[in-house]
Amino acid sequence: MLHSFAFFDYSGAFPLISPLPRPMDFSKALHYFMQLVSVLNHCHVSHMTHGALNPCSILVERKYNIKLLDFGHATWIDDDSPKVVHRIGTSTDPDYFSPEVLSGAPYDARIADVWSCGIIFCMLITGCLPYEDSAVDFTKRKVILPSGVPPVAKDLLRRMLTEDGDNRITVNLLDECVRLAS
Repeated sequence: MLHSFAFFDYSGAFPLISPLPRPMDFSKALHYFMQLVSVLNHCHVSHMTHGALNPCSILVERKYNIKLLDFGHATWIDDDSPKVVHRIGTSTDPDYFSPEVLSGAPYDARIADVWSCGIIFCMLITGCLPYEDSAVDFTKRKVILPSGVPPVAKDLLRRMLTEDGDNRITVNLLDECVRLAS
């Protein structure tokens, strides 16, 4: 007989981004971003993707360490066949989904996690989403990086928010780049 268990931890944590987002100090944003990339890299090396990364799935503990939550869209990935297809539920925020997820076609969930991570990083350093117009159809929006993004962050964001998933940076390479940049 198979049993399922749920473990809960009271951490006194708070949301990574408040309901009224504003730019975060770059060094603080980079601290959280580095942790997020490291956690994602560990997940991907363990053949698991998150599938629905957004600010609501990240809490910050009192010692400023993040906790990644809500693995309800997580996928186990086989290296021989990494493509998956997910239906986007009404409870998920499409602002953080990559173009390939929104298209409904099979996609590499690891690369989709990188896109979501890029949107979160942009929110941390600018306080806003990197889209030219949030009112248009989600599948047709274009990424426009706001002014004032530091050059090292702009380069990483461009590599993370490349619309063609085949040309997007992997989380493993992103982890190396972030460590070198810090």
